[in-house]
Amino acid sequence: RYPGKRVLRISFQANTPEEAKNFRLVKEAFEKANPDVVVLILNPQGRPQVILEAAEKLPDILAPNSFGLYKDRTALISLNKFIERDKAELDPDDFYKTLLDSGKVNDDQFMIPYFYNVSLLYYNVDMFKEAGVPLPDGKWDWAAYVKASAARVKQRSLAPQL
Repeated sequence: RYPGKRVLRISFQANTPEEAKNFRLVKEAFEKANPDVVVLILNPQGRPQVILEAAEKLPDILAPNSFGLYKDRTALISLNKFIERDKAELDPDDFYKTLLDSGKVNDDQFMIPYFYNVSLLYYNVDMFKEAGVPLPDGKWDWAAYVKASAARVKQRSLAPQL
């Protein structure tokens, strides 16, 4: 079907039009840099995994929008040897440990998170008030939270130590 090319199957489901566009740009750049490879985007939603397995069409890379490790674990291989081999380029210490651990079963790393989403964020109203920082509103971005946190840390470091 793709003479002279290797096929890389990626299971990917975009959550937003922007995410789909960005993924398409990455795909195009990868194919340009690797002209012997064609990237196929699979979205096996609704197709039983056993059919893909039987047809030897399982994705090479999974990019689920929800954590499907336990559902897919029998079709996955441990990434441990690849992580060890590629430590200079992909250092596990660059990831939040909790996020990295979410892709593990026992000591085997099966998935590496490429993003995470904070769907709920709780904060202590009293701490904001004590630091003299206005409460977050719907316009705050991550930089605003970092700035507010820095104000709180500064305020605490100036407090007398008991």
